[in-house]
Amino acid sequence: MLKTVVGYFIAVCTLLPANIAFAADIPSASVALKSATAACSVAAATGRFETTSPVTIYMNIPRSTGQVQSIKDAPDLVQRYIATSAGGVPPQLVYQFKATTGSVWAILRSWVDRCDIMVSGIEDKSVGDDAANFFAMGNGWRLVAKENSHLNRVKFVKIVPQANFQNYGIAALVSNAGASSDNLNGIQIEINLIAGDISLSDTTVNVKTIRPAINPILP
Repeated sequence: MLKTVVGYFIAVCTLLPANIAFAADIPSASVALKSATAACSVAAATGRFETTSPVTIYMNIPRSTGQVQSIKDAPDLVQRYIATSAGGVPPQLVYQFKATTGSVWAILRSWVDRCDIMVSGIEDKSVGDDAANFFAMGNGWRLVAKENSHLNRVKFVKIVPQANFQNYGIAALVSNAGASSDNLNGIQIEINLIAGDISLSDTTVNVKTIRPAINPILP
């Protein structure tokens, strides 16, 4: 509970000023995705979502007010994704990362130590490659499995041992349906990040959420 409350407070207080951004400050979709992935990787474990990238914040409130928007006012695609992913667990906060093209969203569900990213409206195929490269070249992440399917799913894990939980870590599943003009209105890239006690079996990654929640120390 402490992790969730602290993360919720820090996220709102830290990110509200970031909504103000000039056109010259808006990053590319690739940079926005990297920022979202970096923030989500930490938030899945700690519940604290921190970024310096310009974002719009959405919350479970009845109506949009000022700089904070209601999730009810998010695009239909985002609302459907929220309702159908992670067993429909409602998020604490949703972030739209501003980008020059496309739409990059992060959905924080610290109730279940999870943070998801979805991308749509992208025509640059290299953005999808960047999604996997973040983990492939990231410190401490290792490749577990790669599926040769139309979604090009790739699984990574990062083990960060904690006291009493030597197999604690973060698992990442990257799904890349491909960015093109043919699927601009659908989910082109999805990244699921889940923290907990990790066990591996062949190409299967099992993550057991730890309750009561811990406040892990990350490198």
